[in-house]
Amino acid sequence: TPARRGARDELPPTVRTVQESGCGSPLARTLEHASEELRARLMLFMEVACVGQAAATCRALCGGLWSDPLFWRAYAGPGLRGTPGGAVPVLRDAFRRWLFHLDGDWAQAFRAAKLEAARAEFGADFRILLADARRLV
Repeated sequence: TPARRGARDELPPTVRTVQESGCGSPLARTLEHASEELRARLMLFMEVACVGQAAATCRALCGGLWSDPLFWRAYAGPGLRGTPGGAVPVLRDAFRRWLFHLDGDWAQAFRAAKLEAARAEFGADFRILLADARRLV
């Protein structure tokens, strides 16, 4: 086959892209060539952190997940409604704010939840209140 002979130019472009990016796994090849809708649907079955972890595995997935504005629009769905532009960092930041409810007066909402928890029969459980705080930054 051309791949064994090392004739790079004889390979189809999709094969060259996968080989050059270093993504040898079948899953990476599948995700690289899938539509943004399909990539988004597949990633919805995993934690949000998995998107970043998958993108860190090779250049092809980084381009197809982390750096693709169409993927982020499909993945975030209604979370990006009203977000102007197509710059990927802006889309990711808007998705993060929507996902963790950081839009609007979130500090006041957090304060109200803390006060309500303090009035609870057993007091406030700050471990629960702050469980997701590591994702806010």
